[in-house]
Amino acid sequence: MTEFFSGGSHITFSPFTQTHASWEFPVLAKYRFRWPPLHPFLEAGPSMRPAGNGANVSHLGVTGGAGIEFRARNFDISPAIRFTRWNAVGGPVTAVQNQVEFLVGFARRSESGGWASGFGKRLSAGVLAGVGLGDDLQTSNNPSYFSAGQRSDSNSPIVGVLLEFALYRELSLEANGIYRPLHATDLSTVEGDLRFAVLTWEFPVMAKYRFRPFRTWRPFVELGPSFRLDGNFNGPMPSHYGVTTGAGVEARLGKLRISPAIRYTRWGQPRSPQGGGTFRNEVQALVGFAF
Repeated sequence: MTEFFSGGSHITFSPFTQTHASWEFPVLAKYRFRWPPLHPFLEAGPSMRPAGNGANVSHLGVTGGAGIEFRARNFDISPAIRFTRWNAVGGPVTAVQNQVEFLVGFARRSESGGWASGFGKRLSAGVLAGVGLGDDLQTSNNPSYFSAGQRSDSNSPIVGVLLEFALYRELSLEANGIYRPLHATDLSTVEGDLRFAVLTWEFPVMAKYRFRPFRTWRPFVELGPSFRLDGNFNGPMPSHYGVTTGAGVEARLGKLRISPAIRYTRWGQPRSPQGGGTFRNEVQALVGFAF
């Protein structure tokens, strides 16, 4: 594409390739038929896609699939075909709504009924879901040739996994892997409003102390260092190190432990000039689900 200006000057834009990263989290009900040695199955449920890095990616969809499951030594192998229909979104550049995937799952069956333990201590595993409270990025309202300004996303969803290792009595060590994209939109660019993201993975490692139960709830506090990996910078370059503290309550539903919490993280100085568009103070509302 060539853009001409008065006076005879012009700019030629060459073709370019972009890669848009995303994470998908389907939550599927699965039904197996009893036709040994192969076990056909059907699956269906909602899919969530919390991030895209500029392609106006839809966050919600519906997934259906079919496949077979068979045993090979100590592993269950399950090839499947899945179809996902994503919600429509506007914008000049969008991801396709219909998505077809061929997947093969490998799982090893546990030989015992108990959960994993390390060094004689109980090891719990689970998932985290929540929102980051406040704006994702520090944005500029100063117009330029390429943009009329920026608008940050706020209260964006975040997801992750958790591991908790019991240390001594009420004290444990919890480690998380949290995927959190930081989104903002460049307003009225040549291509229209263009949403972009800085992709981050946070890894807090915290000492966790539980207090005596209060009725059906058990309060806790946690504190420890946080580490952060990032990619797809789009300008901002966040700090890699910080300190996280939090407080919450824990309740049991059978073997399931549910633990809503509020966390605060103080990050180090961003690695890019003028603060890099990222906040040093970060607050999250999370709910953990663990066995």
